[in-house]
Amino acid sequence: MWLLSLISMNSSAFAGAPAFYHPDDIAAKSAQFAAASDLVGPKFEAGEKQVSQLTRAVGRLELGTALLGAGATPELHAWTSTTRKQLTGQYLRLQKHVELIQGDFSNVFGAALDRALPGITAGKDAVECAASGVAAMMHHTDCAGEDLNVPLAAALDKDAKLKADLADIASVEWPTVTLPPAAQPVVAVTGTERYVSLWALGEKFAGTRVTERETTLDAALEELAEGLDANDPKAIASAEAARATWAAGIGADGDALRAAAEATLAKQKTAPASWGWCANPKILGGCNGEDVTKEVVELLAADKKFAKFSPP
Repeated sequence: MWLLSLISMNSSAFAGAPAFYHPDDIAAKSAQFAAASDLVGPKFEAGEKQVSQLTRAVGRLELGTALLGAGATPELHAWTSTTRKQLTGQYLRLQKHVELIQGDFSNVFGAALDRALPGITAGKDAVECAASGVAAMMHHTDCAGEDLNVPLAAALDKDAKLKADLADIASVEWPTVTLPPAAQPVVAVTGTERYVSLWALGEKFAGTRVTERETTLDAALEELAEGLDANDPKAIASAEAARATWAAGIGADGDALRAAAEATLAKQKTAPASWGWCANPKILGGCNGEDVTKEVVELLAADKKFAKFSPP
């Protein structure tokens, strides 16, 4: 028994001092990772900005096309569908690139940490630990022992291979998200020399109804998300039906909006001559002719009767 006690005492006496580290905390303190983030971050933000701008534009294109109802030509429907598919494909490509970049960062960081740990943790009983709960909120730690995050970060900053690996990752060209613009024909009302963006009227004078229909569509597609991801035929059919219901509803709203606007402008002496409707936002090429959307919106907003317009 005394031998077992002696062995136990000796084991305790020679145990390493407690210490802790965590990869996230090390990365946050690493100058190399900060520099790499400064290079990659703006590229990611630029891609997100491009996606946001074009997503809004394509949404407006779809709204304008739907508001035209039966007045939308097969060519316009084809342009709308193709543009949405192009945006979706480019967005997925960007997301895939981001995932690969994140994976590369994780891999080279993990490898560098593996190289640094033996020297920094020698003679210590080091464990992976991060502050949690109230301690984390107060920027304190509840981990026991010596904090090795700073010396590990310093070791990583001296790692020549890590520096080279991060430079390689930062040098990779990012995919751009862009849609080539193409002007679309004006849908004539009194002519085709000038045009009014129909989606702009929809947002301005039927915005509440448009938002309600979009919310209903989004909710329906959200319920079908799992099936759509799995390419389930029933989910795909249901999604198509939901979009068709949305388009039919927006089309009915558009019929009422266009009729009211056309009747009002016909009585306005200052209304533009030879004008028609445009479904295509300017960022996607707009329509052929002069854009008089701003002037027409102001005329309609100033008309007391039209100002009270509400889709039936």
